[in-house]
Amino acid sequence: MNLSFSRPASRACFLPLWFLSLLTFGCNNHVTAPAEKAPPAPVTAQKAEEEPLTETIDLFGSIQPLPNHAAVITANVSAPVMSILKDAQGKPVVEGQRVQRGDVIVQLYDLLMKEQLKQADVDVRTAKRKVEQQLQIKKQTPSAFSQFDLDNAEFALEAAESKLNSMKEQLNLYTLKAPISGRLGRIRIQPGQAVSPGTVVADVIDLEAEVDALCFVAPHDARKLRPHQRAILGTAENEGPEGEVVFIAPQAEADTGLIAVKVRFPNRAPFFWQREWRANTAAHVQVTTQSRPRTWVIPLAALMEDQDPPAVAVIRDLKTEKNKEGKEERLGKAQILAAEIGLRDRDHVEVLSLKTRDKKESVPIAETWFIIKGGHGLRDDDPVKLEEEEEKEREKDKQKEADEKRSEQKDHKERNDKEKD
Repeated sequence: MNLSFSRPASRACFLPLWFLSLLTFGCNNHVTAPAEKAPPAPVTAQKAEEEPLTETIDLFGSIQPLPNHAAVITANVSAPVMSILKDAQGKPVVEGQRVQRGDVIVQLYDLLMKEQLKQADVDVRTAKRKVEQQLQIKKQTPSAFSQFDLDNAEFALEAAESKLNSMKEQLNLYTLKAPISGRLGRIRIQPGQAVSPGTVVADVIDLEAEVDALCFVAPHDARKLRPHQRAILGTAENEGPEGEVVFIAPQAEADTGLIAVKVRFPNRAPFFWQREWRANTAAHVQVTTQSRPRTWVIPLAALMEDQDPPAVAVIRDLKTEKNKEGKEERLGKAQILAAEIGLRDRDHVEVLSLKTRDKKESVPIAETWFIIKGGHGLRDDDPVKLEEEEEKEREKDKQKEADEKRSEQKDHKERNDKEKD
């Protein structure tokens, strides 16, 4: 079967196609306008400064008494409580009072033990009389003397004396005394209460001279710590006494993997109620690990630590130009450099060297502008504009920070002078 189309219908089908081809041809001859140039990114930058730098580590822990400066008073026998807080002379003792080693804190019921002690004393005296009797027989009538009877009498005396001494020691267990000198803590029993061996009665803690701040440190921070390093108990806003590192554990804790560190501080005060640091209270410690008398320092905000090795964004080819409005602007290009980092404190970091990432060429630190704000996302050769107002504001903040630091140092010195007086 042959299918055919009429000529007019065929022309009608090709007319739209011919019109579209004309449109396409016209679009291909259209010239594309050039893309607008991106404006320079506003950034804040500053040069490195050569100044002293002290590296510190923040540790967090709790106040603890020194070894052998804390003890727990516990019962070692089963007996009712007769009296609490009365010493051997009957004088009252109160919680929080300073007690001496051997002071009586609690007296347990010991009447039965005293009666047994009397019986043991009678047994000793009886055994002594039998020994004396055998010795008298040996002296007066040797023919009636028996060495066997004398030996038995002496053995009985030794046994009776041993029992008497044992009873005396047991009687001492009914009188609970302070094992060390210090402050008496909270009493945890009541009169008439029946206690058993192991019952905690009270504790005695000596915090008068020194205290330890027990902290648990990550291994990478523990590597920076050494004995006798200087430390401050407290923060810069609430600065406490100065101390030193006295103990770094040779092994990590099994459950956390952290290293135990003890930092020792003085804890002297004119009156007991004025003592600031008490046991088991939270402590914030700043340990000085290293210091440089003079080195190149940049703000910590300029360091990009998410890269390996750490990097910094700097401004190169910095020059002053006038914009369309006639105002002067400082323009340049961004460049990412690899930085070798040394010490750091809370706000600054030491720069040891700078190198380009491609050719590993050294870049002088002194004349380099380090971007401290607006540098994230920049790439090499991106245009940047240095914000002058931000730089002036930074200078004001820096001067204010220096004034506050001098004021804090002056106040700290005055407090130390008062404590010495």
